[in-house]
Amino acid sequence: MKRSTSRNKKNRVSNGQKNIVFHNSVFFLRSDIFPDESFKPEEYIKNIPRSILLRYAILFINNFNHHSHIESSEDFLDKYFSEYKDKSYLIWKKILRDKSIKFNTKIVIVYPLSNFKFFEIASKQSEFEYKLDDIEYIEKSNINVLKCYLSINEIFASKEAICRMSLEKWWPNDISLLTSFLGSLMESDITKFSPIFNYIAQYTKSKYLFSYLLSTPNTRELLKEYLMERGLNSVSDYLGKLVFIFDQTANRDKIVGLALFTIDPIKFPKLYKFVNMFLLTKITDDDDFLSIRNSPIIELEPNVFHLIHDKFLFDKLYIGIFFDLFKIYKERKMTMLNDFMGHFGEHFFERYLASKVLYDIILNKAIKLSGEDIKSARLKSELKGEPDYYIRDWQNIYVFEVKNNLIKNSIKYSFNYEKVEPYLKTRFIYDEENKKDGVIRQIINNIDLIFSNKLDFDQINSCNSIKIYPIAIVPEESYSSYGFNYIVNQWFEQELESRSNGNRLRYRRVRPLVIITIDTIIILRYYIKMKRLKLKDLLDTYIGNYLTKQEYNKNRISFTMFVNNFIVGSGLPPIDFKHSQDEIFPDFDFRFDV
Repeated sequence: MKRSTSRNKKNRVSNGQKNIVFHNSVFFLRSDIFPDESFKPEEYIKNIPRSILLRYAILFINNFNHHSHIESSEDFLDKYFSEYKDKSYLIWKKILRDKSIKFNTKIVIVYPLSNFKFFEIASKQSEFEYKLDDIEYIEKSNINVLKCYLSINEIFASKEAICRMSLEKWWPNDISLLTSFLGSLMESDITKFSPIFNYIAQYTKSKYLFSYLLSTPNTRELLKEYLMERGLNSVSDYLGKLVFIFDQTANRDKIVGLALFTIDPIKFPKLYKFVNMFLLTKITDDDDFLSIRNSPIIELEPNVFHLIHDKFLFDKLYIGIFFDLFKIYKERKMTMLNDFMGHFGEHFFERYLASKVLYDIILNKAIKLSGEDIKSARLKSELKGEPDYYIRDWQNIYVFEVKNNLIKNSIKYSFNYEKVEPYLKTRFIYDEENKKDGVIRQIINNIDLIFSNKLDFDQINSCNSIKIYPIAIVPEESYSSYGFNYIVNQWFEQELESRSNGNRLRYRRVRPLVIITIDTIIILRYYIKMKRLKLKDLLDTYIGNYLTKQEYNKNRISFTMFVNNFIVGSGLPPIDFKHSQDEIFPDFDFRFDV
């Protein structure tokens, strides 16, 4: 990947790039069907009751994902608009097909971010009575819902102009990859998940978080405040009630895929009160849809609860708890942790959690050392800096750097590579403001120690036969955006080149850098312990297929997506949730009474 020169400016962006969103898909817009209209999205739906609009919104959110039986935009039009007597939808379908032919790509109607923006707009509308038998009104309402939705698509399509401007200096062959990357970065933490894998990963992290909170007096006090505020007696009480809600997500309408459940407040007052803690009562406009993330359940009828989005509910098991703890810490003006974010980032995520989940990632009698183990072993050494985790399995060395850095929303939703690239380079290469090496340079520093025979915590007989696998462990699915790993690995290769002083053979034993989310490690560990998968085999396959081949049209999926596809495609058995938890936490007692 490289920037173009000014001489090639006229060739930088081809006409075929116009309106590209992600993965070479193009938006279906209001202007495609209704070119003479220019109302704001909310103006189309002002005469439709709020409750009806919110049901539409939840349907949209649950379409084109793991619950939906709708596979294309034409299927969507058939499902929701084919009943009209005037057959307007046939005209729309023709426009859809013509646009698909014009751009030679898939046309997107239902887009993840448009779904949540529609929900935000719908939730602010008024509630009023309407006639269920008024066919003309219902048909007009449905068309206006479509107009509103396609108008929202116009908003996100407008970001494409920002994207094109930020990519003017890049070669045309790179523009498609970078555009897909920017689009995927905006929506990856909403759509890139498998329900069962996500559930298990969040539940596992939650238990480790509670284990950590119970391990010291200061964090134990924080946990006590957290449980008391929610009227809960113990950690087990909290997890048990959450699991009840999760179990309801499996009880979906077989046709539309909606999850809803009822709770009698008379029979189950404590459970009813608990569910109400996750109830959406007020919504604010936010690029990250923070209101819905914080409150992923809505009550449209008395005591009948609708789940808005699985992912946001799953997040309440771990990242939601983390931010709730931070809120309590600030409101109570607690000071025992000094820097809350820094403490949990370093002590919990980078040390405690990482060491727990990485220990079993290699089953053989390998050398396995955490950063803390290495520090303890080199008390008399003058060397400074160590990998966060180090594994040597015979001649294969795995050098891990673990970072708990979340990507800022202002960066994720900018759709501007001129903002995204320098921000990510401060994380992965060098932070000029704080004078601190990023992940790439930290890993290469440790690789240099290996090749210079200065490693003081492991004895390597010969560097001529080893293979080094550099791995970055990260906290969220935004790092699994399309093309993210490929782009960062290009920076990694450039750093190796600059360090080699013309002798590139020095690093011939170093494999490309692979970015892995902590959730993926948790899922992999289960299959590795079952002896159904090996980390080295997965890394070699992923590197060979998605990082090293130079074809411009090559698929650049993340390691997380690769693993998900591999597990499903290989026909491996599903994870036994109870068995996986019993195996991880065989003796731990979470009955912490407040």
